[in-house]
Amino acid sequence: MPIQELTTMIEEAFRPLTCVAEVHYDREVVFRIYDDRSRCLFTQRLTVTPQFRADSEFLHLICGIREHLEQQGHKLNSWTGRLAASSQEPSQRITDK
Repeated sequence: MPIQELTTMIEEAFRPLTCVAEVHYDREVVFRIYDDRSRCLFTQRLTVTPQFRADSEFLHLICGIREHLEQQGHKLNSWTGRLAASSQEPSQRITDK
């Protein structure tokens, strides 16, 4: 999955909250989720490596963060978590840092 597609998926996953995902050094993604008062609710740094399988680790991570935010009382839009057909290959790996 191209890293820009990854950042778009991250930002869409937390709507209607504001999520800003940034690429650092072409191998790291940092994203922050803000409430409607611009307070940072969550920050995550991910290192992208060639072994990433988006359909498991990435989706599991995003779903866990969504669950955490919902438990805090934030209502999120529904999100399918589906990847584009071209990104189903194990082209990159994301790990928590």
